[in-house]
Amino acid sequence: MFTRLFLPKSYARNIYAVDVERLAAEGYRLLLCDIDNTLVAFHETVPTESARKFFERCQKAGLNVILCSNNTRERVKTFSEASGVDYVSFFCKPFSKNYRRLLKKTGFSAQETVVAGDQILTDILGGNRMDLHTIFLDPLVEEDSRHTEFSRFLERYILRWLSFQGKWKKGEYYGYKM
Repeated sequence: MFTRLFLPKSYARNIYAVDVERLAAEGYRLLLCDIDNTLVAFHETVPTESARKFFERCQKAGLNVILCSNNTRERVKTFSEASGVDYVSFFCKPFSKNYRRLLKKTGFSAQETVVAGDQILTDILGGNRMDLHTIFLDPLVEEDSRHTEFSRFLERYILRWLSFQGKWKKGEYYGYKM
């Protein structure tokens, strides 16, 4: 049970190393993507050129992107408007309620949906609870917001446990990498 909740189905160096064309070819149609330390460093307020190109790749592949962040509406809306991608702020990951609500609103099924993010306790746990395909990413930068410090502390123990079980190893990327 513990492994099922915390083990990502895929693991990539960063979001830009994810093979979105392969995801689309396998029937995925919706990517729920975190922002901070996933698309950009947590202190950046607008998309970088890399993020813009990533969104273009997703669009060309037929993969819809929705930014799902636990951050404030102001932060997420500013980033969303600058990128032209839909968003949901204060998503309350890892709780299932907003995932269910979003899937119902968009009309996509769990089998068509991917969650990508840099945190085990929010992105991966939330996606796994909903039986979505989860892609765990190394954080873009080591620096985090104060709100993330405790989560990172617990995450280190979870990742050590998964590594001890032989299920996961830092830097051994698997799944949807290019």
